Amino acid sequence: GGGYSMFFNNLPYRIESIPKVMEMYEAVMKDGPKQSVFNQKITLLSESSALVTYNWIRGNNSGKTTHVWRVEGVNGWKLVHDHTSHNVAGK
Repeated sequence: GGGYSMFFNNLPYRIESIPKVMEMYEAVMKDGPKQSVFNQKITLLSESSALVTYNWIRGNNSGKTTHVWRVEGVNGWKLVHDHTSHNVAGK
């Protein structure tokens, strides 16, 4: 417990630490103003968990994202799972 790992679409290996994951997210967020998010849906699963789904477009890329969030005490809502799929070109 306590660790964090993720796969990222343009890397052939798993990222194994929170600082490295944050570097990847920060790089993606630099393009944030160029990204459009639409069709967002938030489903509360309980008082302390939620499922968030949305579509996105950034430049010539588009896709779908699913997030699972949970409340962690006084720290508030925390992202505990992220799955992002890129659409196949032309679809």
